[in-house]
Amino acid sequence: MDGMLYLRTPLGMETAFDQTIGAADGTRVYKLAPTPFVMLSELGHLLQLQLDID
Repeated sequence: MDGMLYLRTPLGMETAFDQTIGAADGTRVYKLAPTPFVMLSELGHLLQLQLDID
C-alpha cells in the first residue's frame, strides 16, 4: 500500500499512530509506521503485541 502498518483491534492503542477510524462493531483501524511491537490496552491493562512484519 503506502508503506504504513494497518492494525484492526477492539483494544485501545498506546503506541503512537498517525490516524484511526472506528467501525460499527466497536473495532478501530489504526495507521502507524511499521514496527515489530505495539502496546495495546484492555480494561486498564497494557499488552505488548509482537508483530511479524517481514
